[in-house]
Amino acid sequence: ESFMSNFSYYETLLSQGILPEKEFFQECSQDFLDWYDKIYYTNFLEHLCIEEGLVEIFFHNFSHIVLKFFSKTSVHYENIFFSEKEYFLFLQTFALKRKISWNQTQDFVCFFTEIHAILFRVTLSFTADSPKMFLRKIQKTPLILKSFCEESSFIESLIVKKKNILIAGSTGSGKSSLLSSLLGFIPQEEHVIILEDHFELTCSLPFTTRLVGQDFSVLVPRSLRMTPDRIILGEIRSYEVLGLQLILNT
Repeated sequence: ESFMSNFSYYETLLSQGILPEKEFFQECSQDFLDWYDKIYYTNFLEHLCIEEGLVEIFFHNFSHIVLKFFSKTSVHYENIFFSEKEYFLFLQTFALKRKISWNQTQDFVCFFTEIHAILFRVTLSFTADSPKMFLRKIQKTPLILKSFCEESSFIESLIVKKKNILIAGSTGSGKSSLLSSLLGFIPQEEHVIILEDHFELTCSLPFTTRLVGQDFSVLVPRSLRMTPDRIILGEIRSYEVLGLQLILNT
């Protein structure tokens, strides 16, 4: 629609003799290429992705994008898209390019992808007001454990002794980042099974099995038959506590 709006403007200038025909086609061609780059190649995201200290990019609606930073500050961008229709086309194209099925039937998806050579965890969701997209920047190199606490040696010893560890905190408090740091102390030869309701955790250990599903009471018995050395349970909010109890009593 933004392209068609400019096209109508140039067409008016052409009909009034203000814009020569050659320049008319040049302007329209360039506008179309710019629009295509925005929708298909996400070129407008490139400078956003490399912002220093970036944590997450929120797409709230066609006129409102928010960047969140480690410093707990935020930056707002407005009118990136011309209309709700153009915004939705961008989200659909973003998912289809990555072979992700996202529609009214499967209205919530979560996956990892690279955007301009930077790894993100993507969450796409249909909501009552507007479809949303959340891009969570993934640190390829986990933060050192001492960046979370001074007594890191004590926590390291808990991992070596295979003690049960529960990480709790509010949204955005760094739970996943801390867990990524802890995973780095697990011996490379161990078989680690990760249970999640959606893709979230990143793990570079060579012998990793990931089970994704909504029913943890099913996933836990399955994981126990795979001879795990360790089981990592993703976020628990309500019924997932049953899976935690089953694991702790194993």
